[in-house]
Amino acid sequence: MRVRESFLRDLLRLFAWYPFRWLAERLPPRLAVRVFRALGDAHWAVAPGKRRLLARNLGRLGIAADQASRAVRENFRIHYVSQLLVFFYSRLTRTSLGKLAAVAGLEHLDAALAQGRGVVLVQAHFGPEQLALAALSLLGHRVVQIGCANDAGLSAVGRSVSLRLRRRYEARIPGRIIDARTSLLPALRALRENGLVLTAGDGAGWARRLGRHVPVTLGGQELLFPVGPGRLALGSGAALLPLFVVRGEGTPFTVVIEPPLARPRGLSGEVAETALAVEFARRYERRLLVEPGFMRFLELFTPSELLVADASGQGPDDTRPGSPGPCAPS
Repeated sequence: MRVRESFLRDLLRLFAWYPFRWLAERLPPRLAVRVFRALGDAHWAVAPGKRRLLARNLGRLGIAADQASRAVRENFRIHYVSQLLVFFYSRLTRTSLGKLAAVAGLEHLDAALAQGRGVVLVQAHFGPEQLALAALSLLGHRVVQIGCANDAGLSAVGRSVSLRLRRRYEARIPGRIIDARTSLLPALRALRENGLVLTAGDGAGWARRLGRHVPVTLGGQELLFPVGPGRLALGSGAALLPLFVVRGEGTPFTVVIEPPLARPRGLSGEVAETALAVEFARRYERRLLVEPGFMRFLELFTPSELLVADASGQGPDDTRPGSPGPCAPS
């Protein structure tokens, strides 16, 4: 969710990162999630303009009005949960993880790792993006997540307080986060050692695109997805498995690892990369239509932002092959 910079926003940041953070860290994980969701409810109640924008964007996805109404409120909640769970990731144990999230589809991951070439896990900005990194690391896997912190447009308080402290907390998460705009050697090294690499299959959600993007269809709308995950898997020989964080049964969330995206037969190079991006979009669409409120880029699902009329496939600034991970400004 995009936020507008203002004096009030800076005051809320200072409150969130100082007295509220110290209180929240003392809460049990499930209670903390309920508190974070309540903050989303409070924001929902005082933001009629944003509610209307999200409802219009859900209409573009073909979501019926009654489902859209619930999804709008859920989107506010998920924003706060996703932003504030960073307080907890470094303190999770395998026991406390089980109270926050279950992990499903480990049989697909185990089968892929048995091939000995590592696994690229391609996820969307859908639910709490860093939960999978913490969960899989706690389960004993070596995990590298490709991300890119976006400070564009942040105020001085946003940069010096929110972004600085967020980076400090992210550095404590089990696993490792690397910047997509720097060397990807740590990710390649992890794959060579039969580890896991998490990366985003739906891009960065902000103006600068990293690497080649291709047109895909999501909810009947055309937008651009990066080919980086497919390129990384094809070039390294790693398996490519979609991963989604969804609403849990008995826990707030479930990290779902899906069966692998099949390597396109008879295709290679850019054609194969494009086919994998299109197939990931199809898998993502299935999840999105069930739980549209989990879409972290919902506010950007407009013709002036993510939706494109002329899908040239080339990012404006960068030709790197990488695909960024979580990039939402704090």
